[in-house]
Amino acid sequence: MLRTQHEDGPDFSNPYNMFKYSIRNELTRKYYERRLKRFFDFINFDIKLDIGERCNNFVNKSRNEASSSWVVNQIIEFLQFQKNRVETGEITASTHSNGN
Repeated sequence: MLRTQHEDGPDFSNPYNMFKYSIRNELTRKYYERRLKRFFDFINFDIKLDIGERCNNFVNKSRNEASSSWVVNQIIEFLQFQKNRVETGEITASTHSNGN
């Protein structure tokens, strides 16, 4: 069940708000928002909208069966683009330690 904005808590009524409130550290959230913006810019998705609207629209589009393959293709294309940038030395690969 989704929570809505009440005097006692945040609004979890849409995907962006769920994302925003799931990350407590503001610097971390802003880092991920910049990453999302780069991805949305790369795929030319809702360029004129703010990040919240873009996130919500992207999730809604992914829920539409007719658009779901488009969404997967956009993600794969972006990942391939980043992989190519690593291979050409434009950026360096980074590894995320899981503490093991």
